[in-house]
Amino acid sequence: IPPYVVSCVITILVSWNSGRMEERGYHISSLLLIGICGFLYLILSKNVALYFGAFIACIGSLTLSSLILSWATNNIGGQTKRTVVTALVVGFGNIGGILSGFIYGIENDSPYYHKGHCIMLGFMCCAFLLLLVFKFLLTCENSRREKLTHEQFALEAVVSRFSDKHPRFRYIT
Repeated sequence: IPPYVVSCVITILVSWNSGRMEERGYHISSLLLIGICGFLYLILSKNVALYFGAFIACIGSLTLSSLILSWATNNIGGQTKRTVVTALVVGFGNIGGILSGFIYGIENDSPYYHKGHCIMLGFMCCAFLLLLVFKFLLTCENSRREKLTHEQFALEAVVSRFSDKHPRFRYIT
C-alpha cells in the first residue's frame, strides 16, 4: 500500500472528526507530532524499515493542508477576507513544493537524505510551537469575548458589524 493512499484515508478520517468536533488545533498538533516522529525515524534508521518511516512522515505532513486551510477559513469573517486568506494559505502552501526541490536536492545526501529530513523536522517543530501559540491566543480571545459587559458588547458590535471582530464571532480553536 503506497504511503499516499494511507495519507489520503487518514486525511478523510481526521478531517471528518475535526469537523464533527468543531476543533482544529488538537487535530493539527497530533498530526504534526506524528510527522515529527516520522522524520525522526527516517533520520535515525538505516535499514529496510525506512518504508515504514515514509508512511509515518507522509501521514504527518501530507494530511495537514486540508485542516490548515479549513482552520484559516473558519476563523475569518466576511467573504472578501476569507477569499484572500484562502488564496494566501494555498499560495504559501505551494511554496513548499518549490522549496522541497532545494531541500532534497542537496548534493551527496542520497540515499538517506538526512539533511532534507532534518530541515523538514525543523519546520515541523516550528509549526508545532506556532500552532500552540496560535491556539492559545484564539482561546484567550474567545474567553475575552465571553466576559464582555453589555456596554462593551454593544460598542464592539457597532464598530464591527459583519466581520470576525464582532463580539458574537467565536474562533474555532
